[in-house]
Amino acid sequence: QLTRWRERYGKINEHNGKLPRDHWILDAERQAILDFFDKNPLEGYRRLTYMMLDQDVVAVSPATVYRVLSTTGRLDRWHRGPSK
Repeated sequence: QLTRWRERYGKINEHNGKLPRDHWILDAERQAILDFFDKNPLEGYRRLTYMMLDQDVVAVSPATVYRVLSTTGRLDRWHRGPSK
């Protein structure tokens, strides 16, 4: 680790900004997950994942399905009241 600066010496500083990764899902895949959930609202996210795999809708992990559904608020089955 102490010699890493030598590898970078003379090079310009590069940012650590978000770069597209191979494991990121596309917007079309995200929309396919949401559409499939709308057609099957009573199924859990894990079951939805394997149903989508079987029907060739999209191939993603259960964690990805959970993340997509939770960020859009679709996993809130009941509406919470305000905290006292």
